[in-house]
Amino acid sequence: EPIHDGSLEQRVRALVERRVRMFDHALPYFRSAQTFRPRSPYLKEEYSNTRRLLREELVRQLSPEIEARGDLVEAIELLLTPDAYERLRGEQRLGKDRVAKLLEESVLALLGAAR
Repeated sequence: EPIHDGSLEQRVRALVERRVRMFDHALPYFRSAQTFRPRSPYLKEEYSNTRRLLREELVRQLSPEIEARGDLVEAIELLLTPDAYERLRGEQRLGKDRVAKLLEESVLALLGAAR
């Protein structure tokens, strides 16, 4: 079931807020796991499982808008990954609120362009 019912904007905001909270909390662990993942079957499997669950959540949350557009799912999924979040927060040194706004606007722009 979706994280939030409501308008597209409300659903995107709820999804992004959830990801930002989750990723911000897990960022130190994610960075550590990145170092060891290439040599760890366990970390590879966990990363794969996490990506699958995040994708399923994305599809549930934005379902009618993205059902017929597989390529759109791929683009939005990429925006809402821990990798993208780490780059924006760590490498580009953007604040958590700025990242949330940027991700929300980007997802909505992709969905708007697909209409």
